[in-house]
Amino acid sequence: MLKVPSYHVACLLNVALLCFGFAATNASVAENVSISSVESLTCASEVVAVGHIVKISTSKGPGSVVYTDCVFDVSEDIEGAPSKEISFCCRDLSDDRAASLAPDKELLVMLSRWKDHYTDSQVASGAFADPYYEARMHNLLVPTSNQIPFSIIDLSKPLKNLYASDLSILKDRSELLRVCRAWAKSPISVSLDREVPFDSPIHGELWGGSAVYLVVPAEDKYREQYLALARSKKSYERQNAAAELWKFPGQETEKVLRDLLSDSTENVWLYSNDTISKIEFGVRAAAYRSLQKLGEPVPQIELERKPTAAEESQYRHEAWQKSFKEALPEGWTTTMIADGESMDNWDGRKTVVLVTCSNGSSQCRLILIPREWSKAKLPNAGYAGMWEGDSQGGRYFYVEGDIPKDLKARLTQYFGLVASKS
Repeated sequence: MLKVPSYHVACLLNVALLCFGFAATNASVAENVSISSVESLTCASEVVAVGHIVKISTSKGPGSVVYTDCVFDVSEDIEGAPSKEISFCCRDLSDDRAASLAPDKELLVMLSRWKDHYTDSQVASGAFADPYYEARMHNLLVPTSNQIPFSIIDLSKPLKNLYASDLSILKDRSELLRVCRAWAKSPISVSLDREVPFDSPIHGELWGGSAVYLVVPAEDKYREQYLALARSKKSYERQNAAAELWKFPGQETEKVLRDLLSDSTENVWLYSNDTISKIEFGVRAAAYRSLQKLGEPVPQIELERKPTAAEESQYRHEAWQKSFKEALPEGWTTTMIADGESMDNWDGRKTVVLVTCSNGSSQCRLILIPREWSKAKLPNAGYAGMWEGDSQGGRYFYVEGDIPKDLKARLTQYFGLVASKS
């Protein structure tokens, strides 16, 4: 039987995710929008060509996967078409793609080799004997972008969702092909995210309540910008610079990255709502990986560490304190949060959280027990419900003694407690 002192435990609904120094909750939030420019798609593509599809066939894959195989007759080889006729494949979750690739349409195709390091390793080991698994795609030409903008573009109708790196909107066939031809022979093969100004027409088209980014080729003109960011007083700017600078090789770049190897900024990674997974030296790690990508030797240094028991406890208490501040009804406050019994599990140490709350005239005691706890050790009485968690960190809620009905109703609603103990 689990033994605990006279405290009350509750569950955290608002999950603080402090990866890379940023916080997020499970509430609805606006998401950043990132879309590729035509230049970045051209630079990333092995084949860029104009022509018509002369043959198309579909086949079913596992589940709802549909493979659409196309034979394409090239009328203009902008970049890399190995012959007058090329083949490519689209992998989708419906059979709608074939209708959009009709032979009567003039198309611009931007294609790359299928790359999936996990499945390619499985292919090499012979693990995928069934041709309808991902091995079917091995080394085939596929659309460079299967999202917006889809990199098979119908040239016979007005263009949509196509943008140039100068922040202009590409509106017709001639503009689009001019950009592709100009960038087809560029030696640049990597890209970076450029924040789109609020007053840009692109921003107006794509804005969804948060930042808008355009993926553009990593031209040398951006070098000084990232070198300056590497010296910023803001750690997230230094980390961003460290992660991108490998795209601008040179002695100054290498020196700046080596200087950042001594950066001591720490980022907290979470396993679940109130459990620290690790503490990473974020700027240092980004600089380390950039130097590796440049092919430069890197010293063996500490890139991350395990949190101390005191850090784990402090974060756990702060997380629950923040959650209860929102969860408790008016007049109630949290008067104590403490750790209870702990147990070791396959994915780390699990700790019971004990919380006491009061409204001045009465006190309520609850116990929050990790779902991984042995059911044989759960209390026999006082069960208030289970918080299922987002993906990890679910908890059983128990009440020690009586709990006012309005408080129980509020906590049940706020934390979405369910009666099941599954």
